[in-house]
Amino acid sequence: TERRVKLARKNNVKDFYFLVLDKDRVIDAGPRGNLSRFANHSCDPNLRTEKWNITGDLRVGLFAVRAIEAGEELTFEYGVESEFRGDTIFHCLCGAETCTGFMGRSKKLGGVPSLADSTLLSTSGSNGTSNGRHSNKNRIRTSNITGELDADTCFGCGLTGQLIACQMSKCSRKFHPKCIKVKGQSFRNRSPTQRWICPSHRCDVCGIDANIACADCLSSFCDEHRTENMRGIYCLLHGQE
Repeated sequence: TERRVKLARKNNVKDFYFLVLDKDRVIDAGPRGNLSRFANHSCDPNLRTEKWNITGDLRVGLFAVRAIEAGEELTFEYGVESEFRGDTIFHCLCGAETCTGFMGRSKKLGGVPSLADSTLLSTSGSNGTSNGRHSNKNRIRTSNITGELDADTCFGCGLTGQLIACQMSKCSRKFHPKCIKVKGQSFRNRSPTQRWICPSHRCDVCGIDANIACADCLSSFCDEHRTENMRGIYCLLHGQE
């Protein structure tokens, strides 16, 4: 897998994925694959993946989890695993009500096959396609677009209660007002009409727009400061755990 990733990057191939069957076999959907390789990712899929054994050989298939309307797009949960990913976090654009907002948090799915490598999403979102290979972390809806209090789970402390939702497009984070007092931000000092953006969208070092965030905390960085402050999809603190 690593050899093919290096080859793809060397040839500037940015749209591909690998489907992991077991520790020894990976399906590269670029040169080989059936029509299932056109199935896109969704956080609310209408298909699930299953593996089974036939005379010692593994098979993988897609099976409906509900009734599917004629003309409806076929989708399944890609289940990206962080150990195959590069150092970039990508937004999920599937548009589902339960959209998690991001792809690529460390996620073990047991026997479910996993798609791999960060370049999977480098040029398009999960509603887009490129050469037949489709693109695709916090789990809170983005339906709260006015910043009023809402009930869910706080990204800062993990507890429920009255929360404020980030209004950045596709960001799913929500916080207790007291938990927002990080990186110089406080919801209590915010104008009632002000669009509130959570701290993970600003670089910790310089404050400009960030393009990578730690999978385990609010630390985030711009292009200039990411190399010295990130290890894969984790900041230096959580990358050492």
